[in-house]
Amino acid sequence: PCLSISVLRLLIEKMTDRRERDEVAAAWLLSSHLGSRLVQLVDRLCGPIKILTSTQHLMQQDDLISLFNFVLRNGNKKEPVIAMDYISQILTKLSINLKVSAPGENEPEDRIVQLVTNLAGQLFSSYVCWQTRGIHEFMKSLFLLLCQSSKSLSEETVDLLKTTFLKAFKGLIASLAADNPNKFMEEGSCLNSTLKDIKKTVLESTCTYHLAVTMADLAHNLMALVFNQVSKEEDCSIILDHSKTQSMLDLLIPSEGEWVQLESQLSPLYVVPAILEGTVSFREFIFPKNIHEQQKWDHAHTRMSMFLCDLLLFMCGSGDTDSLSLKEEQVSLGKYTHLVVSALHSTCHANVMQELNDALLNSTVSDDVRHGTSKLNEDMKCLLRLLNQGNKRLITKQMKTRCNDGSSSWCMTLTKVLSNWMKSEDVNITRLMEGLEENALGYTATKQSLLPLLPQETINDLLAEEMGKLSSYSDDPFSATPSVSVITTALSYVPSTFTKDVVNSVFSILMQWREKADNIFLFAADVTGMAWEDVVLTCSLVHLVTVLIKRHAVYLEPSHWDCALCLLSSWIQSLEESRKILLNHLCPLLLSSHPPAQCAAYNLLNTSLPKIMTEWEKNQIAVREEEDSPQRPLPYSITRIIEESSISVEATLAEREMGDGHEIVPYTKSFIHITGYLMAWRLALAAITYASDANQHQYSAYLRQSNLLQRLLLSLFKLMPQTPVVNEVKLEQGGDDKLPLTMFNTPLHISPLANTTSQLLAHQACKVYYECVSRIPAAVRQWFISLDRHFQPVVDGFTTTYVSPLLINQEMSAINNSSTKFDNMTVKARPGAREVVATYTIDEASMELILRMAPNHPLSTVTVDDHRRVGVSVAQWRNWLLGMNTMLSHRNTPLLQSLVFWKQNVDQKFEGIEECFICYYVLHGTNHQLPKLLCRTCKKKFHSACLYKWFSSSNNSTCPLCRSLF
Repeated sequence: PCLSISVLRLLIEKMTDRRERDEVAAAWLLSSHLGSRLVQLVDRLCGPIKILTSTQHLMQQDDLISLFNFVLRNGNKKEPVIAMDYISQILTKLSINLKVSAPGENEPEDRIVQLVTNLAGQLFSSYVCWQTRGIHEFMKSLFLLLCQSSKSLSEETVDLLKTTFLKAFKGLIASLAADNPNKFMEEGSCLNSTLKDIKKTVLESTCTYHLAVTMADLAHNLMALVFNQVSKEEDCSIILDHSKTQSMLDLLIPSEGEWVQLESQLSPLYVVPAILEGTVSFREFIFPKNIHEQQKWDHAHTRMSMFLCDLLLFMCGSGDTDSLSLKEEQVSLGKYTHLVVSALHSTCHANVMQELNDALLNSTVSDDVRHGTSKLNEDMKCLLRLLNQGNKRLITKQMKTRCNDGSSSWCMTLTKVLSNWMKSEDVNITRLMEGLEENALGYTATKQSLLPLLPQETINDLLAEEMGKLSSYSDDPFSATPSVSVITTALSYVPSTFTKDVVNSVFSILMQWREKADNIFLFAADVTGMAWEDVVLTCSLVHLVTVLIKRHAVYLEPSHWDCALCLLSSWIQSLEESRKILLNHLCPLLLSSHPPAQCAAYNLLNTSLPKIMTEWEKNQIAVREEEDSPQRPLPYSITRIIEESSISVEATLAEREMGDGHEIVPYTKSFIHITGYLMAWRLALAAITYASDANQHQYSAYLRQSNLLQRLLLSLFKLMPQTPVVNEVKLEQGGDDKLPLTMFNTPLHISPLANTTSQLLAHQACKVYYECVSRIPAAVRQWFISLDRHFQPVVDGFTTTYVSPLLINQEMSAINNSSTKFDNMTVKARPGAREVVATYTIDEASMELILRMAPNHPLSTVTVDDHRRVGVSVAQWRNWLLGMNTMLSHRNTPLLQSLVFWKQNVDQKFEGIEECFICYYVLHGTNHQLPKLLCRTCKKKFHSACLYKWFSSSNNSTCPLCRSLF
């Protein structure tokens, strides 16, 4: 076979030399026999490796490559060697191999791509290739390979692919440049289709910033080919001035409808920082609803803006990047300034979204996104440096016009562009102010954006004008929001030497409003369910009063301070009614770098926590089931602080061992994070106590299953001092025993005025541990049991010495001081023996139950002794004891409450109500419900929860007793 291919190649070469004088040779070259034979050989060339020796295979491949190189480059002649129809079929075969080729066991994918690309390079040496039917499809295959080149192909293959791709267009443009320069850009041409494919690729949701840069680089090369080979008009010094490159750019720009679609996908979170900071008033616009559901950052607009900005920057040169520095402030974009407007909008949006993703959403931004936004920022800076002043002024004018289109985000962008991207001399601020229409949708926000650039005298005049408007709204304060917003912005830039009369007038108007329409101050109102339009005036007034106090407090009189304090009081009460807002705003302050702010936030949250938990439990209906243990999450704002700070806390304590008692230096970053971490935990533990009895165990399960509690306890035993004793003694009431005063039984006062010391942090760590073992003892016990045996003695000895005596005394005191009276049961505490004795009386007989606490309570379970049993069977009694042991071991139930639960079961037993035959309790251990589900065969009743668990574990729906179907 190798010989036949070699002979065929030599024969074709000889016949090609003779075809002009030999009709037989020419007819044979154009024959279908030869053409079909060559088409068949394409499969052998690009197909899998045959089972041949290494030498045979190499010889065959070399001969095939030489054969097709000669045929496709037309034998160095102008006319094709074989019939054009068969060249088209060969090209189609090559295109198919590019699409479906995959790495074989012995050959990489690069082999086929390089082979086909090299063969195509021979064909592209002549314009004849563009007369074949399969050329467009083949170029499409090359383009698609370039799009996915970063995934599978080597760098060498990608370079070869790109070179061949551009070589084809270079030949096409060179052939048509002189005679018919419009043909290569006409509708349906290969270049026209390629440019549309580039735009389509960048617009696709799967496109990355890296691929968008690749597409921009490809567009650069195509434009450079046209610019260098097609005759230019006069004064065409840069690529952008060439009419043909402009036509190419027009194909790459999204249509008006596509721009609208891209803008609609921009996140509404973009405007939120400005709204919350009060820098721009958005009264005219609807506040973004359900922001928590719209946190996704869609990159399509940013990606397209980066692509176009890269193109414009390239087109502002002549193909030589060194020439860009010579044209600063000389380039005019002509009709393409609107692209810079959109790109600036996208740049500002991307910067804000990246900051929000980093700081607020607690999520990471990929390297691809960071590189893309960084490139967009750098290219935009370079492009603005090149533009002349007329273009820059036109850009700001077009941006101001967009502010009136009904989008609050454009007002935000105008503010950022004027302050961060433009020089004062590049903005004709007077012309922009004169063009404002008072009835336009974004009038107020646009005015606030332009105000900082105005001369001081103009700002003073504007302030006086707005004060006159404000005075006219004495009977209609809700219409005063625009004036309040502009006055607030103006007062931020006016020196206090000119504002005495303004301060007096503002407070005079506020007092009038308070007398006539105090509802505008939202006194003690719940704002969570109110419309944005009803709250916006109050928000504007908050910002106004804030600016007056910060910048112009020198003119505030006692009556002004009284008014400000009254307003502050009413707003705080409104926040008190809107506790969710209070929770979201104060929790981040637990990690403030200022200890007084930390303490103040903790005290406010701790005071509001009971009502916060009431609202939380009312709205929180999702309960996660894992391993038959229902979980209920605590408020997210609290747990997020715990999760965020735990990383820093664990890193600080990583080198310490349990029981070391590590001291943290005050005012350091570690000290701040550990303090906020412990405060957040105290709030979380307090929240559990404020929850209903039915849900407390579910909150505890959430802390345990999420591994938050285990990490806390390990950190606490690195923070608590080895000897947490205070140098005083405490005399216990009712006895002569003197107990040492420790950090566990002394109060901890968290005050903004307290001195910040390492001792205070250690005291807080001790308090957190005490609250853990007293409020969720079962969870702590499970952690202790699973702890490494090497560390168990440390925890056991420390708890037995300093914590267990306090908890035992607490249980005993709760029983002795209880006001609950039982008609047929008495409960007595025996502190010396650490026992609680319950006696249940039935007529003249009695049953007695003893609960005994271990010296290391609650690390060891409470034991239950059946001292005396009457009136019930042994099996029934044992079931009761088993249920009591389960409750004391796995639930955070106080001893007295456990005994009450036991008494209820005994009462129900003797009242004749039949117990559930699954758990053998009349009352269910979790929901305290009676057996209600009746078996229609045996007539026995069961708890619904028990029966559900029985069905789940047995994998059938039969009665546990009679085995009949329910």
